[in-house]
Amino acid sequence: YTGMITITAAGAGNSPQTVGVTLTVVPPGAAIGRSPTQLTPSCTQGQNAASQSFEVWNTGGGTLSYSISDDMAWLSVSPGSGTSTGEHDTITVNYSTSGLASGTYTGMITITAAGAGNSPQTITANLTVGPPPLATVQTRDATNVSEDSAGLNGRIEDDGGQACETRFEYRVEGTSSWSTTGWSGSHSTGEDFAVSVGGLTPNTNYEFRAAARNSAGTSYGSTLQFRTEATPLVA
Repeated sequence: YTGMITITAAGAGNSPQTVGVTLTVVPPGAAIGRSPTQLTPSCTQGQNAASQSFEVWNTGGGTLSYSISDDMAWLSVSPGSGTSTGEHDTITVNYSTSGLASGTYTGMITITAAGAGNSPQTITANLTVGPPPLATVQTRDATNVSEDSAGLNGRIEDDGGQACETRFEYRVEGTSSWSTTGWSGSHSTGEDFAVSVGGLTPNTNYEFRAAARNSAGTSYGSTLQFRTEATPLVA
């Protein structure tokens, strides 16, 4: 665009004088738009948080050529680059969190674009990993009961998202102190487990219960009973 400024002065021998003005209007440069500016994934320990997404677009002129990076091993984005002339591009955020302990974690996603006046722009990912739930365990009927031994049986109904160690607790019915088998195995949902215990007293009522533990703690099944066989009379 061009224009003219004119200066006049009465009595001035060189009046008027002019100043030429040339205006150049350049198109607006590219600029990064993104939404949302914060992500809040969450999961239970031992699981991967559900994928989320955000959008990137050009809020200025021309073409925005951008790339995306992140700073945590549990965080990844796809695609990692793109272009926009104004359309909104959807970026997927995936989380690999199954190996993390319970707690809170913060990651940063960075969007950069050469020539964009507001580059870089960031998106914060605030991750919460909750503790796993207790396992759910079922005590099942005793088997192979003899004078001094019995087979104790249980089943993992729900492992709480982690394989569980198991054991049994048993005692003479009416007493307060439990005897225990050792923790053993690595059992998942739907798996049965069993232990044979010996040294029992003949013709005696016993009660027992199954136990399972994961990183959330120890849970117990219901208490069941069995009676050892009597010692046969010697003729």
